[in-house]
Amino acid sequence: MAANAMLKVRFTAAQNPEDLFPAERDMIKTTIRNSLYHGCSHGGVCPPLEEIAMTLLQGSMVVTVTAFFPDQATANSAGATLMRDWNSLSLGLTVTSAPTVSVAPTTGSGVLKFVNPIIYAVASLILCMTGCVLGSCCAKRARKAPSNADKSASEEVPYRGCCSTGCCSTYAISGWAWTTDIACIFLLVSMGMLYHTMLAVTDAIICILDQIYELRNSASADARAATDGIGPILDLINPFRQYLVLLSVAVVVPGVLAALFMFLSSLCACGHRYCDNRLAGCSKFFLMITYIFIILSFVIGVVATALGPLIQVFGEEQITMVTAICETTLPVLEQTLYDSRTAMSNARATGAAPASVTDLNTLLLAAEEPVEIFGIACGCLVKFFNTAVDLFSPGICNILASIFALYASYFSCWTTGCCVMPHTAKTSQVTCAGMIFCLCFGNCWGRRAIDNVEAKVETGIHTVSTSSSASAGKKGFSSSATMSAV
Repeated sequence: MAANAMLKVRFTAAQNPEDLFPAERDMIKTTIRNSLYHGCSHGGVCPPLEEIAMTLLQGSMVVTVTAFFPDQATANSAGATLMRDWNSLSLGLTVTSAPTVSVAPTTGSGVLKFVNPIIYAVASLILCMTGCVLGSCCAKRARKAPSNADKSASEEVPYRGCCSTGCCSTYAISGWAWTTDIACIFLLVSMGMLYHTMLAVTDAIICILDQIYELRNSASADARAATDGIGPILDLINPFRQYLVLLSVAVVVPGVLAALFMFLSSLCACGHRYCDNRLAGCSKFFLMITYIFIILSFVIGVVATALGPLIQVFGEEQITMVTAICETTLPVLEQTLYDSRTAMSNARATGAAPASVTDLNTLLLAAEEPVEIFGIACGCLVKFFNTAVDLFSPGICNILASIFALYASYFSCWTTGCCVMPHTAKTSQVTCAGMIFCLCFGNCWGRRAIDNVEAKVETGIHTVSTSSSASAGKKGFSSSATMSAV
């Protein structure tokens, strides 16, 4: 069973570490193991001693024992049992302090966080409905006001359906422009969350690579040999190492640019309604660029979201290896190095041969650097696996923000006649944006709007002059007549 919780017991004793024989050290581990794993000494299943790490460091001999459990509840229960049995345990040591017990998740076993994604999902639904309400309110106001093309029009245009004169019509341009601005803020907030989490992941990746390069350039031949197998990969990465600090920035650039172009398109959409009809093309140009960056932002969100679950499900073998090396083997190596230093000091104190002492000292110095680098690299690996799991929440938020941004952008484009040239004749000409993104509904909207204009003119609802209407009927409608009708 995979270990998802790590329990550490720490206490001090009066003895010196070098005074303890291997059998005495095993007895300490065995006694603590039997207490932690209840029933272990009565025929129950016990983990081997090799899976329980113990370090004995100088300083009133600080003893640290590390054990692993399938979950934090089991680890907490074992810790409580140890504290209850502590006074009755026979460790063969003169314990000088009460033990401290701490429980922490193992590498990569972090819990996927769903609070922020749920908040974002609810907010997205509310904002989608808010966009329709804003469009409807702005359309109602616009139907009462005279158009730019026909200042003499004083009669209110009646409501003839959502896409004709309602929340999805050209009368609702300003409402969907406001919704687009809200989507900009929504997207930028999700980018901030992703950037903050990605900073920690980037730092961990840089730290891992730095320690690998340190091993490659180490004075120890064994350390250099350990990196020989990945030498070509390191040579390939080395020219780009200086740019890795920009990784956290790179993941948010598409979202930030999407928000920028959405804001510019909303300004043009408002200008199209109130100032200059030609700004409709400007709005659709920015929206065409916006779609590209929204899709890129969506893809980045999918990758960030999938990274955590993939590490937990498919990276279990690699995580287990890191856990075994960094949380079990590394303490043993550090303990061995410490014992070797103590033996070296004792050899000097007892007057051993100078040549032997010099040779042993050289070997120790060569081993110290790799162990130190190895320890730092382990810390970076643990940080990477833990922070990569944390990308799940901002990744989901980024996906939801991108979907809402696409929703707002599409309806903003729809209200300006997204796939047709603004205010053309009956033969609506499809624009480049429509051909690229195949937004056929926009083209249908353009034709439907023109049909609505014809119906209004024939029934005499709109107050355009008779001469203008007749001229428009012969020539396929002038741009001004079309604008005043839609």
